[in-house]
Amino acid sequence: MTDEEQEINREIKKIELDPLETDKKISDLIFINGQISQKIRYNKMNDFAYTRKVNGNLVSYQNAELSIEIITSDNTIYDEDFKLMSIINQNTVYVKLINDEKFLEETKNYLKLNKYVRNKIHDDLSQSLERVVEAKKNELPVKERRLESLLYEIIKNSEFYINGQNIDISGTSVKDIIENALKKLIEINFPRMNYIEKNYTENDLKAEINNFKIGLEGIENLKNQKAIEEVKSYVEYQLNENETVKDIIDYFSKIPYGWRKEDIIYCLIKLYQSKEIEFKFNREKFTPENKSFLQKLLSRDSERIEIRKKEKIDTNTLQNVKRLYLELFDESLEKDDIDEIAEILKMKIKNEINILNSYSKDCERNKFPGIETINEGLKILSRVSLDSNDKMLFKTFNDLENVIINWKEKYERIRLFLKEGSKQKELFIK
Repeated sequence: MTDEEQEINREIKKIELDPLETDKKISDLIFINGQISQKIRYNKMNDFAYTRKVNGNLVSYQNAELSIEIITSDNTIYDEDFKLMSIINQNTVYVKLINDEKFLEETKNYLKLNKYVRNKIHDDLSQSLERVVEAKKNELPVKERRLESLLYEIIKNSEFYINGQNIDISGTSVKDIIENALKKLIEINFPRMNYIEKNYTENDLKAEINNFKIGLEGIENLKNQKAIEEVKSYVEYQLNENETVKDIIDYFSKIPYGWRKEDIIYCLIKLYQSKEIEFKFNREKFTPENKSFLQKLLSRDSERIEIRKKEKIDTNTLQNVKRLYLELFDESLEKDDIDEIAEILKMKIKNEINILNSYSKDCERNKFPGIETINEGLKILSRVSLDSNDKMLFKTFNDLENVIINWKEKYERIRLFLKEGSKQKELFIK
């Protein structure tokens, strides 16, 4: 070995490394050189992102619930109770490298050599020194292949801890072993993922909506029944005011569910069909009749679509609504579907308010009698909660029964006078 080579080796040996550099290189050897994707494909339809750490240092960040942490003998922040750590952090698989001292030493030597070559590559070197540096540079691929070879044996003999258990993980390559460990982590953290027995695509959902029927008799015997029941239970006991479709998607895509967005939307569609929920978009009812119904549910608009628990309406309430409707509008309400009754009632009240407003202006302009009765009617009808849910709509309407009946008797005479083509009104104007 020449004097120059010996001097270079001494320089390389003196190079200092940040521990994070070593951790990052170990991560690269495992995940990049091992060609392990940043998302693990668990089955044909489900991919799970994960975060990577080495010795407590974050080396790859994703907005992910799951993580994998490699622990080397250089670790200075953890004690040896990895079972306890894995109980505390149930969404992390800890990989404790065994007998990794030689691997770590060679990894650091590789990094020092690589740093030396990168620093010298732009220096003005003599020809002899340049030849030595170039020879050192050519050693790097060989050393990296050597590290990859050592790594497989170390990973194969590592200890894997998930949720308080030392798990046996096997595989024919670093990629196999790490992916199998992550899949085991997925199984443990997403025990309700199998509630989804059939995965739905956007085209499947379009077909569901094209064959849409309101009024399913319960949710028994539907595909993904257990998943639908789980969402129904959430709606009944946990749904908050102003909660959106996006909130539901976020909740059921996380631990312990891990469901896909399309499968969650399927559950919501079935609950809508069985009259368990309703949707509101910009404070208006949002239904499959809207051409952009599915598009909005699946897009960023989902954060603007509110989900409301469908209130159950008893038979007596509906009968009272129909009776008072007949009293007020002189026509019967033949529908039995609650949504249809609510929509017709809202439409008729809004229409009546428009008529009364027109009559009020007519009275002011022509000094017709009855403006007090007309304004009284406007005040009464404005007390009906047109923007609330069906239960509140019917309650506020029925609560006004006596007031409406008394007003209607006075208004009927005024209405006959003010209606279009009234001879009395024509004589009054003359």
